[in-house]
Amino acid sequence: AMGRPRGEEDEEAPGLQAVVMADSFATRMRPATLTLPKVLLPLGGAAMLDYTLAWLASCGVGEAFVFCSSNAEQVVDHLAAYGGRLTGADGTSGRLHTIVSTACTSAGDALRLVYEMNVIRTDFVLISGDVLTNIPL
Repeated sequence: AMGRPRGEEDEEAPGLQAVVMADSFATRMRPATLTLPKVLLPLGGAAMLDYTLAWLASCGVGEAFVFCSSNAEQVVDHLAAYGGRLTGADGTSGRLHTIVSTACTSAGDALRLVYEMNVIRTDFVLISGDVLTNIPL
């Protein structure tokens, strides 16, 4: 998902945005995460990332960017089922994008890349894809 330069007005601002880190750059869950990203580990029959995305949609997030690095192809394949939409249980919908970079080695690198892509145009939430919460935003 490529962004557009800040200041272009060809599209209405999405309201609240989110950056979801699908890679923690940590090693403490190995060997379980050597072949499967932590965000795709199942919890109650669904990947942890699914819970995070459902929560963002329920909070009215209008656009989310999922940053993937290690085992990125698995995360991208998993998100393909979403069809580019972030949909809440109440039918609300936002846009869902993936950002892939295997060159990033830390969360700082990832956030620097997101900044350089100019995709964040309003207030945003930064969250790890393996966080389970129901707090209101």
